[in-house]
Amino acid sequence: MKVRALASLSGPMGEKAIGETFDVKAEEGRSLIENKQAEEVTATAKPANKPKAAAATSGE
Repeated sequence: MKVRALASLSGPMGEKAIGETFDVKAEEGRSLIENKQAEEVTATAKPANKPKAAAATSGE
């Protein structure tokens, strides 16, 4: 489970700063979430970077 720290954390997962995302076992993640120390990070699709179209020139 991927979570984001809502507080500075220190434990079996190491030291984590506020806002840092990290992976934990599901049971550990649920405990952190229940204690309002972390929130679950859901997978979101990142927008694809589209290349800019080249300016069309008339070659007549």
